[in-house]
Amino acid sequence: ARDFLVPSRLRKGSFYALPQSPQIYKQLLMVGGIDRYFQIAKCFRDEDLRADRQLEFTQVDMEFSFVDEEDVIEILEMVFQNIMRETIGYELKLPLRRMTYKEAMECYGFDKPDLRFGMPMVDLTELMRVSDFSVFRKVVDQGGVVKALNVKGGQSFTRTQIEYLTEKAIEFGGSGMAWIAIDENNEIQSILTKYFTDAQMKEILTTTDAKAGDLIIFCAEPQNQASIILGSLRLEV
Repeated sequence: ARDFLVPSRLRKGSFYALPQSPQIYKQLLMVGGIDRYFQIAKCFRDEDLRADRQLEFTQVDMEFSFVDEEDVIEILEMVFQNIMRETIGYELKLPLRRMTYKEAMECYGFDKPDLRFGMPMVDLTELMRVSDFSVFRKVVDQGGVVKALNVKGGQSFTRTQIEYLTEKAIEFGGSGMAWIAIDENNEIQSILTKYFTDAQMKEILTTTDAKAGDLIIFCAEPQNQASIILGSLRLEV
């Protein structure tokens, strides 16, 4: 935590610092027997700006005694439930869905995935380990992974759009983007067909829940890159 420094207009070359959270005083309250402390504070934080972060925000500051992780989560859920009810009349159902960091990264490639649309990533590493497609198998043999994304209705993408996604995959750090399109007659359109047996292709389609009109895009990269690259493509799509 850094002091938020503010230049002085009246005293050239001087500045002052905004007060920090009264942490020690709050902890003294806990020791003194006041075991619940809530404060709604307008905050300024000296952090780098991002698309979803700015200097100013409103914070619910809480200090509890004799609680564990579940107590804090339960109270926070009730706070959010009441905020939604009182501000927009929406009844939030509790408990909220929980997701581990591992699950978020493996399925979506981000630690704060947008769940308003589906498209979770599917791991095809073990299937590619025994395939005849040397590009994928080489990545797996070197400890990498092969993941796929089912873009529902993506078969309608134009060649230009697919080339754009391929360029984005490279921009995100990948070596390229392989794909399979399934037309309205369930015919597969892809150069990959000659590298997989009918049984392997069927397993790919089954594992990715591919149907007529879908587009399957693949990412074969080292373990720590594949999820991030494909997760970025998911958001791009």
